[in-house]
Amino acid sequence: MTRKAFELPPLELLVAFEAQRALNRLEHGLTLVPLLDRRSAACVLAMTGAYRRLLGRMAAEPAVPLRGRPSLRPWEKGLVLARSLAGVGA
Repeated sequence: MTRKAFELPPLELLVAFEAQRALNRLEHGLTLVPLLDRRSAACVLAMTGAYRRLLGRMAAEPAVPLRGRPSLRPWEKGLVLARSLAGVGA
C-alpha cells in the first residue's frame, strides 16, 4: 500500500483492501475462462468486466461505495458487453 493509503479513515482503508483482494481473485479466476465454451465465456467475461470496473473504482476511491450504490454508466455497460462478445475480456 502507498503512504497515501495509510492516511485513509479505517473504513475506507478496509474497503480499498477488500476491493483490491477481490480484483486479485477475479483475475485469478479468469485464467479458467479458456476452459469454457464460447457462449459461457462471453457471459463470464461480461460479468467480470462489470465487476472489474466497479472494483477498480472502489480500490482507487474507497469512499465511493460509502456514499451510495456504485454502478456503471450506460456507455460502460455497452463497452463491457461489446468486449465480452468479441472475446476480448473486460
